[in-house]
Amino acid sequence: MTTQQVAERYSCSRKTVYRWTKRPINPFPEPRLKHRGSADRWALEDILMYEQNYSS
Repeated sequence: MTTQQVAERYSCSRKTVYRWTKRPINPFPEPRLKHRGSADRWALEDILMYEQNYSS
């Protein structure tokens, strides 16, 4: 998934997605492939695992 797709999934900005990866508690998964800006690629399985582990 692109950064834009992740942001759309959570109805937030791309910048917010990156901020979530820096949280000390319950950090969001890092992108699997890192490039500049929205060229980063996030693994859907990482996101689904995060949702499963940290859902309210």
